[in-house]
Amino acid sequence: MVSLAILAANQIIGSFMPFHDLKQKIKTIEAEARRDVARAVRELSLKVREEPSLISSTCVVFAKSEASSLLREGVSKEEVLAAFISAMSRRVVSLLERIGIEKEFGITGGIAKNKGMIVRLERELGIKSLSPAIDPQIVGALGAALIARSIVEKKKRGS
Repeated sequence: MVSLAILAANQIIGSFMPFHDLKQKIKTIEAEARRDVARAVRELSLKVREEPSLISSTCVVFAKSEASSLLREGVSKEEVLAAFISAMSRRVVSLLERIGIEKEFGITGGIAKNKGMIVRLERELGIKSLSPAIDPQIVGALGAALIARSIVEKKKRGS
């Protein structure tokens, strides 16, 4: 799809912008659009007056089917999103209950950027999550890098 857009745009303004620059410009526009959608979704589920009834949290196929059905019935996208995120947060809480919940906890990964999820998890757990000082989406990678560095340093000392 991108290549067709690039070719079409290049045909229209090709004499004004080199092909490589045009390709970069289109990639930048696409990335900005994805970020805008992600930002909107993060808080959209909080724009409901009350929590809607849950949708399936055990199977993605069922959840998608239920969400599609609700949208066809005229349920607002905010309510469908709220139901979906509530189902996910309840699933996360049930998994946490298996291993034990600490009073101080942090949420990392992409899920930490979803304000609707954070609010629901905190409400269900009855405690506030800690916010990482860096982008929560890279915390796991940072941890893996630190572990790898530690392993390499131990091997160097042992050799």
